[in-house]
Amino acid sequence: MSQSAGDPGQASGRLYRYRHLWAVLLLAVMHFALVFHFASPKVIFSGKPIYDIDFSLHYYQVDRAQRAWEGDKKLWGYDPNMLAGHLSGALEDVSFKVVELFVIGLTKFGVSRVTAFNLFALLVHLLVPFLAYLAARLFGLERGHALIVVLLWSLLWFFDAFFHWAWYCGMISWGLASQLAIVLLGLIYRALEQRRWGYYLLAALLTLFLAAHHPFASLTLALPSLLLYLRQIRRRDYWMHGGVGLIVISAVVGTMLWLPTAWAFRHYVLTEDSFLRPTIDYLVYDFFDLLRDQLQGGPSVRTLFRVLVLGAAVYTAIEWYRKRDRRLLPIGTLVIFCLLLAYGGSHLHVTRVTQPYRQVMPMALAAALPAAIALRELFSLAHWRSLRRPTKFVVLLLGVLLLPRAVRTVLFFIPEAVRPLPADLRPSPERWQLRQVGFIEPQILSMRYHSQTPAADAILLWLKYHLQRNPGRVVVEDYMLGEYLAANDIPVLGGLLQRSFPHGDAHLFRLDFDGDLPGERLRRYLERYAVRYVVVSKLKPKLEWRKDLLKFVGLVDKVRIFETKIKPSYFMRGGGRLVKAQVNRIVIEDAVGPSIVLRFHWMETLACRPDCRVRRERVAEDRVGFIRIDNPPKRFEIYNAYRQSDQQAPRR
Repeated sequence: MSQSAGDPGQASGRLYRYRHLWAVLLLAVMHFALVFHFASPKVIFSGKPIYDIDFSLHYYQVDRAQRAWEGDKKLWGYDPNMLAGHLSGALEDVSFKVVELFVIGLTKFGVSRVTAFNLFALLVHLLVPFLAYLAARLFGLERGHALIVVLLWSLLWFFDAFFHWAWYCGMISWGLASQLAIVLLGLIYRALEQRRWGYYLLAALLTLFLAAHHPFASLTLALPSLLLYLRQIRRRDYWMHGGVGLIVISAVVGTMLWLPTAWAFRHYVLTEDSFLRPTIDYLVYDFFDLLRDQLQGGPSVRTLFRVLVLGAAVYTAIEWYRKRDRRLLPIGTLVIFCLLLAYGGSHLHVTRVTQPYRQVMPMALAAALPAAIALRELFSLAHWRSLRRPTKFVVLLLGVLLLPRAVRTVLFFIPEAVRPLPADLRPSPERWQLRQVGFIEPQILSMRYHSQTPAADAILLWLKYHLQRNPGRVVVEDYMLGEYLAANDIPVLGGLLQRSFPHGDAHLFRLDFDGDLPGERLRRYLERYAVRYVVVSKLKPKLEWRKDLLKFVGLVDKVRIFETKIKPSYFMRGGGRLVKAQVNRIVIEDAVGPSIVLRFHWMETLACRPDCRVRRERVAEDRVGFIRIDNPPKRFEIYNAYRQSDQQAPRR
């Protein structure tokens, strides 16, 4: 008998036939719902930049790069409004150059700088499932396996503690680089295995982009790519060697976007440690979701999906080894190498300075490919039916035990879904500490993107109004606020505390975390850098009670503003009137005196016009030194000539 149109068997057959389409739709709904939860369109299109952690720094960098580009077609310059003058875009943003070009390009089409900046972050989130599917297919995974890879990448992206912290705190360029690194390795694998020039060309183009986009991606890919090539180096295939040569040339060309400038100013880099450099014992802490030091791995530790992916990947790797599967070499090498870098890179200086813990991202993303094969086999009906009853019981028991941890992991990042505790039941920080093992249970954070706060705008307006009548610099304690104010042309002494340059001598809270410079040392600091106001967000009692030097003048949303009791002047020697201080340009009028020393940091590419010369004035307690002009004209302009003088650069 023929089946009728409404036969349940026929309907179930259609559902099975289109199972991949249903899986795609389900994954798309899940991923994009999470994207728009954490990166709300209200934030992206608010007209204000994303303000969380390093995003404030990156917005400042983009702003300065765009101004330098509009004036001199460069992506770096001299910024007199940050730290009494420093080299902006030469060293600290080598991993953000492509983003700067992205923003500059979109603004040419009428998109505002702020919206273009926010759109890049949104784009990286949206690309995750597409790049996951592409990477899986490049390594020969079937469609079903590839969809599981999409699911695993999405779970890692949102619910692995370091992944989530990385894109939330502003390491969005590394998030994209980690994904593209797996895609590029897949292209190189395909090119060498199938010997097709199309793959070589695509690999070369992606290498060009990745080398320009993030310098540390080369560290991720160096060893697995080299081993892939060495495996076939004996082949007498000159086209293959030519293709590999093209990829190498593309890598070198890509670094030209940032490397020549960074190399020219390398003498400014201080050998100081900052964060994301855990030691090997952190591997145990991560496995058990224990937070030991938030500077080394982020403020939270939730690694369930990372551990799941690595465990499943080991199972597939064993099978690949038995079958001599050629995918084991590139993927296995990348996973092991990145694992060693992440937890052991701090022991070598050459890798310590790269913040090696960031390598857990490409490690886990690569491991998701073989993990997908193991997980599909585990959950297939045929495999399940073949298991003996005791084995089924063990698997179910493990699932029951893992389910609460999975739910807790997800809810940790969506605290909005959990009813908050009454105030009297919330544990104090002391009760969170488990001193016997030396770790602290992290507090739940709402790690969603946020726009620039109204308070920051109010402080900006207050400072602009008062600095017009009382010029001088502003010491800003809050890092994010300092970067935002500097991006809006407030002369700031503040911003990122870990700027590892000697220009940090102008950062009061880098000299002392509480701003507590004893006795006359604080007065010398305020005079040396022409400080007019001090803006304090966190409680700094030792500084705020310096009544001999500071006077309270304003309160904006709990942010205290103090005016100094000195008479700040931008002229350390001589006199005149500061007319303009903007990217690559300082203009002085009514200059008096045989020699003028400006309280702006010297830089070797600065020049002076008309008929004057910039010299370096050594200054006590400042390793960079200030700008000196001998025999100055009445009106002169100091500008960035983009060529180095023969004067000696400051020592570290």
